[in-house]
Amino acid sequence: MAEQIFKNPTGKGDIKLNECKLSKSIPDYESRAERIPELDKNYVDFGIQYKLAQIIKSKEDTFKNEIPIHIALKGHMGTGKDHDIEQLAAKLNYPYYRIPLSGEVRDVTLLGSVQLYGDGVGGTDSKWQDGELTRALRGPSIINLSELNAAGPEVLFALHSLLDRHKKLELPNGEVIELRNDSYIFGTMNPTSLRDYAGTQTLNKAFADRWVIWDKPFPNKEQLESIFKKRYPKLQNEFTGVLTGKGITWGGSLIRPEATGYGTVYFAEKMLQTKGDSIKGKTVCISGSGNVAQYATEKCIDMGAKVLTLSDSSGFIYDKDGINKEKLQYIMELKNVKRKRISEYVKKYSKAEFHSDKN
Repeated sequence: MAEQIFKNPTGKGDIKLNECKLSKSIPDYESRAERIPELDKNYVDFGIQYKLAQIIKSKEDTFKNEIPIHIALKGHMGTGKDHDIEQLAAKLNYPYYRIPLSGEVRDVTLLGSVQLYGDGVGGTDSKWQDGELTRALRGPSIINLSELNAAGPEVLFALHSLLDRHKKLELPNGEVIELRNDSYIFGTMNPTSLRDYAGTQTLNKAFADRWVIWDKPFPNKEQLESIFKKRYPKLQNEFTGVLTGKGITWGGSLIRPEATGYGTVYFAEKMLQTKGDSIKGKTVCISGSGNVAQYATEKCIDMGAKVLTLSDSSGFIYDKDGINKEKLQYIMELKNVKRKRISEYVKKYSKAEFHSDKN
C-alpha cells in the first residue's frame, strides 16, 4: 500500500500514513471514487496537514482507534478551514464528504428516511434511503461536518453516539452503523463572538466535549506573501495599468459621482446623432434610482428629454407629467439621505403612480 509523507515543520519526525485504496468490490465504488478530491497545486500548507496527520497516526498507533479523537477547526470565513481538510483527503486519496450543518439541515437529511416508490402495478412500496452522513460512513471516508455551531438540537443529538466512545450511529430504521477504522470525522466552525455569522451558537458542553477545537487564524504577512508567490508566480512588486475612479492628482474627474449617469446620456445622444436625431423632446424610461439613475435623469432633463420612470427593488414609479428638477431633488433626498423606498414619491406627488414588483 502506498504511503504519503507529512513533513514536520520543525524538520524532525516526519509522519507516514497509508493512502486509501478503494476496493472495487464495495457497492458504491464508483460514486465513492468520484469523491476523491484533486490535489490543489496552489495550496500552501502552514503546518496544519502535519498536525492533522499526527491525530490520525495517534488514533491508529497509540489508541488503536479505540479512543475517538475528532478535530474541529475554528476560524473566520476565508481562513481555509474546509480546504485544509479537503487537501488532507486529496493527499491520502480518500473519498471526501463535506456535510454542512446549517440551520436547514435536519437529522433525516443526515441519517436518512423511508421513501415511498411506485411498485409498478399501481401501488406503492417503501424503501430506506440513506442520508448524507450514513452514505459516507458505509465505506472509507474523510468526513467534514462543516459549520458545527450552526446545527440544530436534533442534529447534535443524532451525532452524539457516533462521536463518543460508542462510535455508533443509530438509524431510525433500527440499523446501527459503527464508525469504521478507515473513516475519519473532522469539523469546522465559525466564531460565535461576532454577529457576522448568522445562525451560529455556542456549542453545548456535552457536544463540545466530543471535539478538540483548534483555532485557525488568518494568515500573517509572510504567509500571505508565500500564498501569492505560489498562486501567482509572475506577480511583481509593481503595477502598470489603468485605474477607474482615479483621484484628481492621477487625472481623475471632479464630477466623479455624476460621471456614469452623465456618460450614459451623452452616449445615447451621440448614437441618436448618427441617425440625424437628438434626445431633446424624447420620452425616457430609466430603471433604478441610485447614483447612476439620478444623474442620468438630471442630464436628460438638461438636454430636453422627459423622464417618466424610476425604480428600486420594491417596484417603479410612473409620472406622466415627467420628473423635473424639483422632483428629482426630492428623489435624491429620499434615496441618499432618508434611505426610503421609491414608493414614497407618490405620497408627495399624487398624480404619479407606483407599481409594486409583486404585481
